[in-house]
Amino acid sequence: KKKRVGDRGTDDDISGGIEALQHVEAGFLLKRFDSESDFSKFYETVMEKPSLCAFESHRSKDFVSVDHANRDDDLLEVDDTFEVEFDDENQKDKEEKAVGINGVYLSMNQPEKSWKPKSPSITHAFSTPGDEGLYILLFQLCPRQGEIPFGLEIRSSFELDLVLKNYDSFGNASYLTAGEMPLPGMYLYFSISYALCFVLWATNIRNIRQGKEPIWVSKDAGPSSRPVVHAIHHLMTILLGLKTVTVFFEAARYHYIRMNGHAEFWSAIYFTMSFIKGTFMFTVILLIGSG
Repeated sequence: KKKRVGDRGTDDDISGGIEALQHVEAGFLLKRFDSESDFSKFYETVMEKPSLCAFESHRSKDFVSVDHANRDDDLLEVDDTFEVEFDDENQKDKEEKAVGINGVYLSMNQPEKSWKPKSPSITHAFSTPGDEGLYILLFQLCPRQGEIPFGLEIRSSFELDLVLKNYDSFGNASYLTAGEMPLPGMYLYFSISYALCFVLWATNIRNIRQGKEPIWVSKDAGPSSRPVVHAIHHLMTILLGLKTVTVFFEAARYHYIRMNGHAEFWSAIYFTMSFIKGTFMFTVILLIGSG
């Protein structure tokens, strides 16, 4: 028969959670990997041998509370603030400098500070080139004695808010990745360029239809020949307009992602216009190919 411990909510649940901490240690680790394949190898290794702990380098510095009497009394506000404890300031500096190797760790082994209704948090600024790379967030229950006792089933649940921000060259916060930061301005530039092409193309089509001098003509055209506007040219005008609007909406989408971290409304508009533009372009290509 399995014994379940670890579900949290009432006082009895917290007592069960503290009992679970006698057998396991819990924590989040934001760890850097060279590539996704390296993470897959790491994941397979941990799954094959659950006794391996992803945050092994942090375990000796992790304060663990397993005392049933160690509850928050709601009288002292100073103990409501969660922080990872270090041996000394020099050790803390070493940890911050080695984030690219050891990762960023958040302990969940203090029920009176990091479990409901408390909300533990940790903030880290990646300020050195050595910290750059692919980071993946891990949550693990590490056995204290090599493995969890037979017949003991430990469950855990949590709500997580992960906020990642970069800073542009002007010092403004951005939710875009380093490679995506130039995209709002770049797509805006392209949308203006397409808009200019649209105006020139539409003006040229109108001049030809009204018998005026076109903006440009083919070099192979003779002095007596005049260009003719066909129905396909009007379809190409619509296509160019759709392309202009689509690129503009993509610029707006990345702009609001940079500002707020999400842009559901602009994303819906962009993908809708992109679908219409793609369908229309495919139709124009078929008509041109068929003569």
